[in-house]
Amino acid sequence: MIKHWYEKYPLDPIWVPSSGTNVTLGRIHHRFKVFFCQTIPAFMFDLVMIASMKQTKFRMTKHNNNLVLGMQMMEFFFCNTWKWNDSNSKELRSLLQSQDQAMFNFDSTSFLWDEQTCTYVKGTRQFIVKENMKSYPVARNYLSRLRMVDRALKIFFFLIMWRLLRKRTGDVLRMLRSLSKVLYYILMSKTTAVLARYLQT
Repeated sequence: MIKHWYEKYPLDPIWVPSSGTNVTLGRIHHRFKVFFCQTIPAFMFDLVMIASMKQTKFRMTKHNNNLVLGMQMMEFFFCNTWKWNDSNSKELRSLLQSQDQAMFNFDSTSFLWDEQTCTYVKGTRQFIVKENMKSYPVARNYLSRLRMVDRALKIFFFLIMWRLLRKRTGDVLRMLRSLSKVLYYILMSKTTAVLARYLQT
């Protein structure tokens, strides 16, 4: 659900892998992934853009820093779980008349969680990451282009790795064939030597 709303109201252009949001189970693992999959690519992208004279500031690095800062602010809520007991609220609701229940609706089962999630995503974008709320179409188009580039790069690297492994596999197979031939000749020479000794006696 949350992934759907982040795709509809994405953050300003950053490198987002096509696999989408990834959840990590440890802080060290998360920081490792952030450094190698966000910080370094953003910095390298900025270096390339500055070297090609297409921009003069480290824009992607700034976006990444805002994103990391937002994640650090929300870390307490992401890393902890709460179990709420609403038995008192249910009991209070059962004591209300139907008109009062309609006027003061605090039944958690009637909440529209889809709308709540949409509000959460918009609030994250506006108040935590401090981004312009009118730039959704630009961010969506940029995100779709980045995903296409990401998929193309993955296919390209897969083909390179497959080609390298195929060459290596051929080398390994040739080495195994020659090794098996050597072992076969050693085994046959030992066998013939043993047979020759046996026949001489």
